[in-house]
Amino acid sequence: MAETLLLHALKSQPKSVDLSYKKLQKVPRSIGKLMSVIYIILRNNKLKTLPEEFGKLTQVRLRF
Repeated sequence: MAETLLLHALKSQPKSVDLSYKKLQKVPRSIGKLMSVIYIILRNNKLKTLPEEFGKLTQVRLRF
């Protein structure tokens, strides 16, 4: 599900991506391709770590 949302985001180049309430245990590695994103919202998931691809997103601000 999160992977599908990220694929759509790659096409539309949004400024924010909301992955809240998706019961995620991990964030797909494809998140690193969203170079236009400034905000990634990850509220109410079951995340313990973030993929190293987040390091490519230099302008991103996370919201938990």
